Amino acid sequence: MRILIAEDELYAREALIRVVRDYDPTVQIETAEDGDAAYAILCAKRYDLLLSDIRMPGLGGLALSRRAVNERLVDCVVLLTSFAEFKYVLEALRIGVRDYLLKPVDTEKLYAILDSLRAASAPKYGDALADTISTYILNNLDQKINISSYCRDTLFMHPVYVSRRYKQVTGETIMAAIQRLRMDRGFTLLRKSQLAIPEIARRCGYADASQFAQTFRKTFGLTPRECRDQVELGERYDQPT
Repeated sequence: MRILIAEDELYAREALIRVVRDYDPTVQIETAEDGDAAYAILCAKRYDLLLSDIRMPGLGGLALSRRAVNERLVDCVVLLTSFAEFKYVLEALRIGVRDYLLKPVDTEKLYAILDSLRAASAPKYGDALADTISTYILNNLDQKINISSYCRDTLFMHPVYVSRRYKQVTGETIMAAIQRLRMDRGFTLLRKSQLAIPEIARRCGYADASQFAQTFRKTFGLTPRECRDQVELGERYDQPT
């Protein structure tokens, strides 16, 4: 996921970076100190989310958002506003802004927006059931995933049918998909974050770091520590596809 933060206040900008990093340290973040700089960045590279303050030097947040939406420069725009500027929110929603966040930003509300963006990026197979299962898996990689309960209690479908259908559409079992996605997340976190390996294991849904390490080694042919050491030494290691 790639996010552009347009915020002229240094402390507010740094606070947003910390919040997003706490959500997922692998998120790619770029910042702009004013609307003109943000617009130039959007024209040069595609982003999943623009987090923009309403009031900035030069091009303001509303004008920036209007350009970003009309020119389809970004997938999602969320404005940051104070209560005193709330009168601008309706105008922002009319021009296609996805949502707004009052300052100081409510972390849980921001995380909910990031969750929805991550869900939207889940694999799409052109099959409603397979897509639903894939999104559920991706959103719960750090939890104990009980597909049987999810099928019965949420989808109201028999787990055997769902599993068979998923395999037919995607070519892999649900359990294989869960393990693959967890290992992909672990690999990315090891390469792009400084999180401790037990914390990475937890974020990949493993309560036992040793079990995570065993599965990781079986998948990639090296331990989590060896994977991180190679990155720290500047060695190149391509993740198998």
